[in-house]
Amino acid sequence: MSEHDLVSGDTEAQYAGDTSSKRGGWITLPFMMATLLGMSITSFGWVLNLIVFLIEEFNIKNIAAAQISNIVNGCLSMLPLVAAILADSFFGNIVVISASTFISLTGILLLTLIAYLDLLKPRPCETGSNLCQSPSELQLGILYTALVLVTTGAGGTRSGPALGQAH
Repeated sequence: MSEHDLVSGDTEAQYAGDTSSKRGGWITLPFMMATLLGMSITSFGWVLNLIVFLIEEFNIKNIAAAQISNIVNGCLSMLPLVAAILADSFFGNIVVISASTFISLTGILLLTLIAYLDLLKPRPCETGSNLCQSPSELQLGILYTALVLVTTGAGGTRSGPALGQAH
């Protein structure tokens, strides 16, 4: 290990020669892969049902629901790049994946509460009626917070396909 590696902050180079403080490796790989698999299944579940949830449960019009879904999908496509940069440049893969998993889990729990508690969503439309109650600002705020959390967390865990290089 050169003096340049210690000054530059290159953690991979610092740990390459010192086996006593080695992190990660094959021991953590199964746990990370299981976490990524669970996060992928969860993400596909809520992403594919987002438009139906917004229209049926939140009384949001079709076009607005499609726009919200497109924004979420766009963020899901761009956030892995941000997470990969953060993992490679600053924090490391395990920290980014762990934080992203916790953030996503918090968002999933919030979405579950929204689906379960009637107070967090507007009243359902009456059958055959075009007059539906719009969601309140508080209800929309909680919904958007949940969507930001699950999108940020899912985007962070999707930066993991390059993890094989670190192991």
